[in-house]
Amino acid sequence: MNSEFSRLFELILSASLINNFVFTRFLGLCIFFGVSRRMETAVGM
Repeated sequence: MNSEFSRLFELILSASLINNFVFTRFLGLCIFFGVSRRMETAVGM
């Protein structure tokens, strides 16, 4: 049971830090979106 929790923690950690596809693949503009705060301007950059 302890290995299940460690595996779950490892999965959550890797999903949130390493495999962050939401910001890198889907949006792809998290840096520009933090600057402009408007989706149209961020897509234009």
